[in-house]
Amino acid sequence: MRLHTEPGSTHRMPDEPGAASRSLLNVSAQATPAEIEAAYVQRLAELRTAFLDLGGFPRDPAQRALRFDNFVVGDSNHNAFHLARQVAEGPSTLYNPLFIHGGCGLGKTHLLQAIVNQVGDRRQHLALCCSAHNFVEEMIVSMARNRLSEFRGKYRHLQYLLMDDVQMLGTKSRAQEEAYSVLNQLVASGAQVVLAGRDLPDHEVGVGLRSRMAQSVHVEIQFPELPERVEMVARKAELLGLTLSRPVVYCLARKPIADVRELEASVKRLHEHHRKGGDLDTLSQVETALYGNVGACDGRVTPIGDIQEVVSRHFNLAVRDLVSGKGTLRVKRARQIALYLARELCHASPEDFRRNFHAEPCQVTYAQKKIKNGLSDPLLAEDLRGIAQALQELGSRR
Repeated sequence: MRLHTEPGSTHRMPDEPGAASRSLLNVSAQATPAEIEAAYVQRLAELRTAFLDLGGFPRDPAQRALRFDNFVVGDSNHNAFHLARQVAEGPSTLYNPLFIHGGCGLGKTHLLQAIVNQVGDRRQHLALCCSAHNFVEEMIVSMARNRLSEFRGKYRHLQYLLMDDVQMLGTKSRAQEEAYSVLNQLVASGAQVVLAGRDLPDHEVGVGLRSRMAQSVHVEIQFPELPERVEMVARKAELLGLTLSRPVVYCLARKPIADVRELEASVKRLHEHHRKGGDLDTLSQVETALYGNVGACDGRVTPIGDIQEVVSRHFNLAVRDLVSGKGTLRVKRARQIALYLARELCHASPEDFRRNFHAEPCQVTYAQKKIKNGLSDPLLAEDLRGIAQALQELGSRR
């Protein structure tokens, strides 16, 4: 076929196939496949460096403040802290993927952000910390805009992927497929993957993702003991520039709580009270600032009898039911809560437990572990809050 043109006109021949791509990679038409691949890798490195120099993936100031040096380490979390710090030094073949699991408000998100902040400070690796919820939302938007390949490319070019709340993938089959594909490619390429969340029930997880989770290194964060909670309260007050006496710190730390965030919330309320000119010199002033006229900061150790009375009334049982522990699951649950609170609030000795509950140390340890492991259960959390409020009211009347 001949191409006809008007006299004096010019005709621009189409570009050579791939000319634009060669220009983008700055390679000649005679470049070999190996040279093209080398140019591509170099281009990626240059773009990654430029992206990191401009700040990398956006993080708010609160996230940037979560670092290893302000994480309170204790018996409940030292294994998770050690492994998180180790993978932050560089991708690990031994701990990849790493799965940090535990109840709400125990520090999982803090550790993920500490990793990404330490990696970001070095500006050597491309690291992204996201929630499974954001991952799913971004995937859905990409699918709607027919840009799924760009979505996949963003995640698969990372050297670190840290995903929080992975239980959010539990009932979303397409999200599980995408997450499984991304995780597999990252691990295969040597990138570090760290996941955090509660334990995923097997029946809610697809075969592929369940297999990948089974191959990960699991480390649990448990509910902190009293000395760790004391340190958490003191550290939070220090960060806010708030001076609290040791009795106040101890009082806040020994309150029965279902979520460590409640400790932080109490310190923040005291900080706001102090900022507005309120005094926090005495336990009574702190009690009023936090609870109005009803509080728990009276400096006393809660009597075991009070716990038995309040717990039995809360569950509509007799005290003898708590002592025997025989009967329905409700009786056993109430006894476990009473044993847990007696250990936390009364500093009860083994002899105290034998005398008041006919409980041996192994039974007390089992009850304490059972309650701590279930603190993410909303029903248990509600029971503990109700019992704590009743204990405060009972103490204020004396």
